Amino acid sequence: MRYLLIPHIEVQRANALATAWAITMTPVFACTLFAHAFGRDIGIQPAGVAIIHHDAQFLAESDLPSDLLKDYGDYPHQFRAATYIDKNDYSKHNKHALSLQPTASMHLEISLLLLFADTCPSLHQVKTALSQRRIAGGLITHHGKPSIHESFEASLKAIHHGFFITDQSHELVSTDQGRLETLLSRVNDSAPEGESRRWLSPAVLGYATLTPFEARNNARENAPHAFAEPLVGLVAYQSIRHITAQGLAATAQFPCFWRGHWPRDDVFITHTATLSTIQQEPSA
Repeated sequence: MRYLLIPHIEVQRANALATAWAITMTPVFACTLFAHAFGRDIGIQPAGVAIIHHDAQFLAESDLPSDLLKDYGDYPHQFRAATYIDKNDYSKHNKHALSLQPTASMHLEISLLLLFADTCPSLHQVKTALSQRRIAGGLITHHGKPSIHESFEASLKAIHHGFFITDQSHELVSTDQGRLETLLSRVNDSAPEGESRRWLSPAVLGYATLTPFEARNNARENAPHAFAEPLVGLVAYQSIRHITAQGLAATAQFPCFWRGHWPRDDVFITHTATLSTIQQEPSA
């Protein structure tokens, strides 16, 4: 196994609106598909991608009536049209108000650790591929110098600090509450007595189609299109220092490498796998 580290990727105005009811700073699905698109660019698909969170800045605005701010606080920054084009630009209910599509955006800093079974791309290929990609719709404005490592431990030393994003969705299954209620309680409630606090967040981990795949107008590259709904799971932030302190045996069993697959023809999901599990898989 070889490890390609792309450190401290700074992403400007990435999407933070995960669903109609959830805003999250953890674009797991977008990063997993970024790794797949990156693999297509360089001609070598990674076996998985680890996501390391460093920083996020939510873009909000407070230039609102004081009574609204008092009750609800800051609002997600909305990007409005700047010029008049035609009457369709304006709200149907207020001819003086420009219409807009609700959005939530963030500036993001992450590192990505891509795992390759045998062949690893050249650093020149990496830089070329990065220049033409986005993450969660955001523009990559800067990144550290990519590097290739022969071991997971060497990769962790090169990263120094940050938080791995790991899948905790199994906690939503074995519960007497509904899954949504369980998700919200895990994220918002205090840790049970005797347990240390964990940093948890909802995240989109897949999509389920609502309609059959078929040709539709304006589909990208004329590919078959289907309407879909997001599948929201639970993820945790785990400190690199905590993981490295557990030693080599623990890191081999640490489920941090995200991968995507189709469990059914109408569902695509991402999940994490351990290094030892990936190493035991037969070569393609």
